[in-house]
Amino acid sequence: LAPWNHILVTESVRRATEPLFVFTPLGEREIRGKAEPVPLARLVGPNHRDRDDSPLSRLLNHPSPVGRVPELTALNDARERACLGEPQLVQIVGQAGLGKSCLVGQLAARWLADGGRVFAVESGFVKCEGDERLEARQRCPYELWRSLVHSVFDVQVAESRAQQRRRIRSGSAALALSLDNAANLEALALTDASDVRGLAENHERLGRAVADLLVTASARQPTMLLLEDLDRADDASCALLEDVLCDSRIAHSRHSELLVCVTGRPTDQPDLWVRMRPGESQGAADQEGTLSFQATRIILEPLSEKDGHTLAEQLFQEAGLDRGLLQD
Repeated sequence: LAPWNHILVTESVRRATEPLFVFTPLGEREIRGKAEPVPLARLVGPNHRDRDDSPLSRLLNHPSPVGRVPELTALNDARERACLGEPQLVQIVGQAGLGKSCLVGQLAARWLADGGRVFAVESGFVKCEGDERLEARQRCPYELWRSLVHSVFDVQVAESRAQQRRRIRSGSAALALSLDNAANLEALALTDASDVRGLAENHERLGRAVADLLVTASARQPTMLLLEDLDRADDASCALLEDVLCDSRIAHSRHSELLVCVTGRPTDQPDLWVRMRPGESQGAADQEGTLSFQATRIILEPLSEKDGHTLAEQLFQEAGLDRGLLQD
């Protein structure tokens, strides 16, 4: 009855789930085994009205991870070291569906509960004209860091350029950033994706500006930066991240509580996941290419059969289904 790639539901199902999903009524249809025509509706997608759909909100709404005790212990250890003033880099690598977001959500919730602030940025795609989703790797250089500056200074996309500029300048002044670094952050946030040649020519200055922003912000309040889906980020954003992670001022800061957490899927190409391994943060922080962070690398494997069964029970319970079905 339903065309390929469509989901049809009855009227009772539509009424019960309408707060969560959007449907298109199809009228009454004849169904085999039913004496009378049945009202049907087609599922369109999730209902995002009146929801905070920011990356951080989505992370905090993830359920607690099942199992993953060693991983949670490693995250808590990194959090405690960051709170002692030792900059931390946490890398969580795993295929889709293994619980990266659940782990990061737990880490972010604990950081917020301890009085810190969290800036969450996701990479891979950006919304363009007509709500078309385009690959950021190809279309939007520095998009990861543009999103971060927008988040830190609460820049609203609907605002005019003049309003956005005022927000960045006043926020930079409040953090006592240098005029040069403030100007570079402004350029990073407001330059159109189609006009990035000037940004690329000032790549080194942009890295210093972002590093200064993180050091200054984390000196005032414990700061966590979450970068999701780094494997899908544009190349310029990844290159800038490497520069920031190796910036000696971060290692030399004595009053900053800073934790950077990046997630992504394993890739076949030599990239950030391969180059930056645990232990590379040891040594002189001002040597070229040396991490200014202590690194923790977590590689997620599939859950054990026992933990998988526990997760299935949890999902069945949340969906209001009989857990006895799992025995079939």
